[in-house]
Amino acid sequence: MTLANRLLFIAATLGALSACALAGPSPVGTWKGHVTIDGSKLPKAPNPQVQKARDQQIAQAGKTQITMTVKSNKTFTVTTIHGGPQSGKPQAGTWTQSGSNVTLTGNEKGPDGKLHPQTFTLSANGKTLSTVVPGGIIKVVLTRQ
Repeated sequence: MTLANRLLFIAATLGALSACALAGPSPVGTWKGHVTIDGSKLPKAPNPQVQKARDQQIAQAGKTQITMTVKSNKTFTVTTIHGGPQSGKPQAGTWTQSGSNVTLTGNEKGPDGKLHPQTFTLSANGKTLSTVVPGGIIKVVLTRQ
């Protein structure tokens, strides 16, 4: 192997390694998670009864269990157990990734007839996916299993 060929080989190898490093971790895998609500960011309750009901709802949200499977074919399924009418019903959709942002788009439309994608941040070590719902009150954190 000539010096020129060796240099080309080294350059190609370094380029491939750099591309892999820049790609970062993949969200493909199984995830489990929970929801937290920051009650301090909610407006003051008008009376103690409303505050009690709010506290119960926040506690119930904290018991929410999420299991999600992200597949390499750019689809996902998620099951959320929260005690509501859709509790435990698997939902499906597609996902995309741009750097550390993973956008999940479910197949079910909202009351407005539109799909509502949700963007999560994939940690640098690939072990957590998290998002904060606009307003900063609700946070979802998923951990790779």
